[in-house]
Amino acid sequence: MLMMLFLSAQSVHSIIGDIVGNGTDLRTLIRDKAGAVDPAVLPYLARAGTHFTMLKLAKEGALANDPKRFELYVYPAQLDEVLSMDVGSRTVLQLMPKKRR
Repeated sequence: MLMMLFLSAQSVHSIIGDIVGNGTDLRTLIRDKAGAVDPAVLPYLARAGTHFTMLKLAKEGALANDPKRFELYVYPAQLDEVLSMDVGSRTVLQLMPKKRR
């Protein structure tokens, strides 16, 4: 985040737009492919989906400026490890579109 201090407002806006776009793609992936993963993974995917929804709402200015309220919606750090777990003969990451990995 420190790097963002040295970027122009337009650059930051562009980066945030990309992050929100990735989140939208990931929410769609979670919605469409959740049935293909181990049920133990679903709570992590639900938290990630909520995180991406909150990012989108924040970008749109739909959230009040009270960051403490949104601490529950921070990206679940455990998700990265969970996504590398085997799901049958494939990993969750193999279900993701290549352009967004």
